[in-house]
Amino acid sequence: APCTLNRVIAQQVDTPRITPIPVEVVDTDRVMVKLDGDWKFNPAFTRDHITLDQANDWNDIKVPGEWTMQGFNVEPGSPASFFRTFRIPYNWKNHRIKLRFNAVYSEAQVYVNGLPAGSHLGGFTAFELDITDLVKHREANTLMLAVTSESLADSLASGSQYACHPLGGIPRSVSLIALPEINISALALQTTFDQDFKDALLQTQLTISNEAAKKAKDLELHFALVPWNSTEVVPITDPVVHIEPLKAGNTALINASFAVKKPKKWDCENPNLYVLLCRLVNEGEVLEVIKQRFGFRQSEVKGNQLFVNGKPVKLRGVNRHEVYPLTGRSVPKELYRKDIELFREGNVNHIRTCHYPPDQALMEAADELGMFIECEGPYCWSHVTKGDEQQIQEVTTRQNLEMIVLYRNHPSVIFWSMSNESHWSEAYAYAGKAMKALDPSRPLTFNFFPWGQDRLVTVDEEICELGSDHYPGPGGPKKFADYHRPISFGEFTHLNAYNRNELATDVALRDLWGIYLHSMWEDMYAAQGVAGGSIWAGIDDTFYWDYPLDDGTIEERTVGYGTWGPIDGWRRKKPEWWGMKKTYSPIRAELLEKDGNKLILKVENRQDFSNLNRLEILWRVGTESGTIKGNIPPRSSGEIIISTNNIPQMNDGLELKFMDSRGFMVDHFKLTIPGSIIKYQVPLQRYNSTSLKHYDDHIRVVTALQEFRFSTQSGMVSTKCFTGPQLMVLPKNNGGDTQMHGPTKYYKPENTVCSEWEMKSIDTTRIDGVLYQIKVNGSYKEAKGSYTYTFKAMGRLTIEYDFTLKEDINPRQIGLVFTLPDTYDQLHWKRKGYWSTYPDWHIARLDGSANAFEGVEATPVGPRKNPYHEWRHDRTAIGSNDFASTKHNVLRASLQNEGGETFAIRSNKKQHIRCWIDGKAIKMLVADYSNGGSERFLRPHVAKDDRPLTKGDRISGSVTIELK
Repeated sequence: APCTLNRVIAQQVDTPRITPIPVEVVDTDRVMVKLDGDWKFNPAFTRDHITLDQANDWNDIKVPGEWTMQGFNVEPGSPASFFRTFRIPYNWKNHRIKLRFNAVYSEAQVYVNGLPAGSHLGGFTAFELDITDLVKHREANTLMLAVTSESLADSLASGSQYACHPLGGIPRSVSLIALPEINISALALQTTFDQDFKDALLQTQLTISNEAAKKAKDLELHFALVPWNSTEVVPITDPVVHIEPLKAGNTALINASFAVKKPKKWDCENPNLYVLLCRLVNEGEVLEVIKQRFGFRQSEVKGNQLFVNGKPVKLRGVNRHEVYPLTGRSVPKELYRKDIELFREGNVNHIRTCHYPPDQALMEAADELGMFIECEGPYCWSHVTKGDEQQIQEVTTRQNLEMIVLYRNHPSVIFWSMSNESHWSEAYAYAGKAMKALDPSRPLTFNFFPWGQDRLVTVDEEICELGSDHYPGPGGPKKFADYHRPISFGEFTHLNAYNRNELATDVALRDLWGIYLHSMWEDMYAAQGVAGGSIWAGIDDTFYWDYPLDDGTIEERTVGYGTWGPIDGWRRKKPEWWGMKKTYSPIRAELLEKDGNKLILKVENRQDFSNLNRLEILWRVGTESGTIKGNIPPRSSGEIIISTNNIPQMNDGLELKFMDSRGFMVDHFKLTIPGSIIKYQVPLQRYNSTSLKHYDDHIRVVTALQEFRFSTQSGMVSTKCFTGPQLMVLPKNNGGDTQMHGPTKYYKPENTVCSEWEMKSIDTTRIDGVLYQIKVNGSYKEAKGSYTYTFKAMGRLTIEYDFTLKEDINPRQIGLVFTLPDTYDQLHWKRKGYWSTYPDWHIARLDGSANAFEGVEATPVGPRKNPYHEWRHDRTAIGSNDFASTKHNVLRASLQNEGGETFAIRSNKKQHIRCWIDGKAIKMLVADYSNGGSERFLRPHVAKDDRPLTKGDRISGSVTIELK
C-alpha cells in the first residue's frame, strides 16, 4: 500500500507519534487546554527546580516566546527553567492526557509534578508526551522544563548563528489534549487520480492505539466525506471498516481506500478543500471524532518537469523565515495568514519554508488560500557540525519524520526539502529513505552545498527526484533547460541586502531589483527543465533586541541578516514587492490594434490550471468603463476584444485590471492606444535677452526671470536658488556586514562628489545676438574637463559637462550635483517607468510628490517600533525613503519651497534624479547613468549594466534647468 512504511526502514526507525487532535471525545466537552500565556522563568537551571511546587519569585515570561527577545541572558550551553501550574478538567479522569509542544528550542527535559515526563532534541518540530500517569486530578499540577538553546539540533540547524541571537525558549504553542483510552494515534491521507485526472482514490492509513488496561473488541471506523464549509455528503464506497480485537498496549494499522467520483481538485489557483470525518466506535459508542481537512492533489515528477494534478507547474516562489522584529522566530499567530495573503496578492504561488518547518498555522492558511509549500527540514550548513555520526543520523532522521507526520495531510505541501546548503551524507541518505517510506506521495529535494561546481551528481536521485540549485545566475535557465530531471532554483535573484552603504544612500536600488528579477524569470519560464524557484528572500530578517548589560542598563541592538525581503518584518510592502508582483504575474497583455470602436488585445494566460475566465477584467478608456471575461486556456495566448461606445483616441489610453475572485488584483496595465499622433502647431519661441557684466570676483548674468553669478575663482554658478554644479562619479560601495551583530549600526550614506576642483579658465560668448554661453575649464582630482552653460529661451539654462577621467572607476551613478537651501524640501516628478503602472505607495510611482522631512524616524534597516505608516515614509538623516530615492527616467523633476519658488529639471526619459538632505542644504543629483548596485549575490544580474571606466575615458552629458 502506498502509505505503508518500507519494511527495512520500518524495522529501524520509530515513527514519531503526533496525535491528530479530535474534535469530539467521549465523556468530555473539552478536548484541548492551551497552556500559552504567562509562565515563570529562571535563566539558571538547578536540580531543585524539578520538584518546586511554586516559583513566584521567578521572572515572568511569555509563552510562546524566546527568552532573548524578552530581555533575558542565559549562559550559552546551559539550561534555563520554565515553570507553571495547571489543572486537569474534571471530566478527564478516565482519559489519556497528552502534553503537546509545537516547538521548544532546542533541547528540552520535561518534568510533571517533579517526575520526568520525557525529553526532546530539536527546536523547530513538534513533539508530544503522555503524562496520564503523572498528573493529579482535582488539584494543581506543576510543569517544569529545563531548556537549552545551544545543542546538537541548534548546531545542525545553525539556528542561533543564523538569527544572530540565541533562539532558546518555547517559541510555539503548548497544549494538553484529552483522548479516549482507545484512540486514533495517527492518520495519513493520500489522493491519486485516474489517468484522465477526473476520478480519484482517497487512501487512508490510521493507527489505532489501545492504551486501556483490557482488550478492545467490536471496534469500527466510520468514515464520511464532505466538502469544506458544506454539509453536503460525498458518496464513498464501504464507509465502515471493522477492526480486529486489539490487545491492551497494542496498535493496529488500518488501511482504507475510497473511490470518489469527479472531486474538485486542490491547486494554488483553486484551493478546493474537503473534510474526512473519522469516527472511532467501540461497542456502538463513539469514542472520538477526527475531522481531517485535505485536498485532492497529486504531486509527482515526470521527466524533467514537476506536475501537480497532471499539469506541469512553474514555481513562482519566495523563501520565508519565521520572523517578527520584536519576538524573533516566535511569530504572532495572526501573521501566518497575513503572510500567505501578502505573497498570494504578490502573485507568488510557492513558499519555501527556509530553513525549518514553520508553525502549522502557515500550512492551514496555505491550504485555505491556495499556496504551494516546499517544507524544509531543520538543517542548515549541517556539514559544519562535528560529532557522533550515529547521533547525527538519528537526529536528522527523527526531525524530518516529525515534520512529515505533522504536515503530511496538508495539500499545500507539494514536496519536502531535507536540508539547506548542506553536504550530502550517509545520514541524509538514511533519513531520505525513511522519509520516502513514510510519505511516498511527494517528491524530495535537497538544497545542497557547495555551489559553483557540478554538484548535482552527488545527491542520490532515487531519493531526491527534484533537483535544486542556488544562485545559478543569468545563465542558469539555459544550463538546465534540457536537464534530465526538474531543477528548482531554491534561492535566486538575491535582493539588495549586504550593500548596506549603498542602500543607506539610495533605496531606489530596491525598485531596480525588479528589472533584474523580470529578466531572469522570463528565461526561467521558457526553460522546461526549470521548475521555477524561490526569490531570496521573502521577509526582512531583522530583530530589534534590547540587550541587558551587567550594569543594569539596556543596550539597543539590531541583529540579523537585515533587509532582504519584498516585505519587511512588520509586513509592510517594500518597492521589491511590486517588482515581484509584476514579474510573477500570470498575465501578459498588449494592445495589438484599434478597429473603429474596438480594441483588440493579445493576452497570455500563464496560469497553470485555470482558464482566463476565472479572472474578471475591468477596463477603462477615457470616461467609459466595463467588465469582460476572456476565454483563454491555461498556458496559452489569445485575443480579447473590448468594444466601446465611442471611438477611442490615442490620448485616452486603455487601463486594465485583472481581478481574482478571491479578493485581490492580479495585475494592472495602462496601455497606449495606437493611432495617429496629433500634430500641433508649435508657436515661435520667445527669446529673452540676457545681460552679462564682469566684476572682480564674479560674472553676473541677468535673464528675464533670474540672476546668475559665476565665481571668477572657481567658475561655479550661484543663484538665490542653487549653487554648483559638482561632478559626481559615484563608485560602487559594497560596504556593510553580511550579518548585523551587537549595538545598532547606522550605515553611512555615500554621496561623494569629485574633489579638489581647480578652475583653469572661464570664457563668455554671445549667441543669437541676445543670449550668452559661458564655458568653464578645470580639473578635479578624478577628472579634467569643462562645463558649458547656455542660457536658452524661456529662461532655461543648459549645462553641458565633458570630462576625461584621470583614474579607473566602476561607477554606480554619474552626473551633476546641485546644492539648494533646505527650504526647497518639496520634490515633484514625472517619469517613464519600467512597468506601465505603480501603486500610490511606491517610491517609483510615475507621477508623485514627496517631502524631505516628512515621515517617521527610522534606522537604515527600518523602524524599531511597529510603524503604522507606509514604508516610503520611513525617514533617515538624508530624508524620507520617498524623497531620498532615485527617480529613474524622468521627464521632469523639481524642488520647491513653501513660497512656490522652483528649481526644475527638464529631461528626455533617459536621466535620473536623486535628492537628499545634507546638513542645512538639499542636494539634487541629475544622473546620466545609474545602475543596480554592488550586492554580491545580485552582481551577476547587474553586471550586464555596468559601465567600468578606465583612465582616459570620457564622460559627458547635459542638464536643462528651469527656475521659477
